[in-house]
Amino acid sequence: MGTRNRMSVARCCCNTCNCNYEAADGNEWGPDPFDALDAGWVAKWPAYDTFSAYNGRLINSAIANPNSGTWSALHRTASINPLGLKLIIESQVYSNPYSATTGIILTDGLSFRLFARWNLGGIGLYAFGTYYTFPNIAVQSGDKLSLKLCHTSGYQYKACYFRNETLVFEATGSYAFAATEKYGVVSTTGPGGTWPVINGTWDNFVCHIGNP
Repeated sequence: MGTRNRMSVARCCCNTCNCNYEAADGNEWGPDPFDALDAGWVAKWPAYDTFSAYNGRLINSAIANPNSGTWSALHRTASINPLGLKLIIESQVYSNPYSATTGIILTDGLSFRLFARWNLGGIGLYAFGTYYTFPNIAVQSGDKLSLKLCHTSGYQYKACYFRNETLVFEATGSYAFAATEKYGVVSTTGPGGTWPVINGTWDNFVCHIGNP
């Protein structure tokens, strides 16, 4: 189960944002360990996806979904103050026999995502809506993925992507945050198997949203 505590310890000012790894302190949600799912978790496609806590991990059992393409998502909603924002999401991800990708997301669209590409190899991510792949990074089941985003000035932000606390990619760009945004987990199903299939497993999901 998760905890909420917006009065967490202060961090450095977001206007001096850098891409050094920082662990999320869980002021928005966490630390996990997925012993139960509270009502704050919402499935993007509830008719096709079943997310449940099992042995301390989150798993997704999916059936064929013509509406979502190939992806499944479970999210929470948080209030956002974009001025001086610092946001950190991280989780361990695990491969299943029919997993294509497993990762973490910020916003309901394709703005910011980070995922292990089990069937194609390497890391994939979206930064400010642009897709990038890093096929030469050898992902393994149990790897920790981390996304850090912070405000630099105006509508400008820096996004930093990490695997096992090592920087994979950084990008700067403009983004207009809504008053509330969604964050959570995402997965896709690879070829083969009989529906439903387990296409995503996560553990130790944690999120910091603050100023800073």
